[in-house]
Amino acid sequence: GRAAAVRHPHPFGRECSGEDQKRCAKHRGRKDPPHSGHLPEASGSRWHQHMTKRRFAAIVSLDVVGYSRLMEDNEEATIQTLNTYRDSMSALIQQHRGRVGDMTGDNLMAEFSSVVDAVKCAVETQKEMSERNADLPENRRMFFRIGVNLGDIVEEDDRIYGDGVNIAARLEGLAEGGG
Repeated sequence: GRAAAVRHPHPFGRECSGEDQKRCAKHRGRKDPPHSGHLPEASGSRWHQHMTKRRFAAIVSLDVVGYSRLMEDNEEATIQTLNTYRDSMSALIQQHRGRVGDMTGDNLMAEFSSVVDAVKCAVETQKEMSERNADLPENRRMFFRIGVNLGDIVEEDDRIYGDGVNIAARLEGLAEGGG
């Protein structure tokens, strides 16, 4: 017969069925998570309580405008430029008392305890990237969209998740590149 879906408490307060486990951050990338077996007594394990932290933070989401076109034109130059710009952005984030929360593809997420620091960092990042772009041919310039949001986040294994992150990413999608 068909196995019944096993449920365990989800980190965001709702139940996570066996079908949802592919999308659940608690399971993603783990072949045999510490709460394996999904026993009720394992759901409140010390492991999960220790690894997940919820807090209020200012989130900055940065993304390259036209990244696919840049990669199509010249992958090697695009990756080299992106890595150079990321190093610069990481230094600016640290100068403004922030922390890089995630870097995937052309996206960078950072968190700050102060929204003022987050906005100052975003403005300085745009200024510095504009100065760096002046040295590149027009078709190789990288412009960034930046979204800033103050909201609730969840940290698990040094990565950040939650509505605060999602809203920052949506705001970034609405922003003008380089602006």
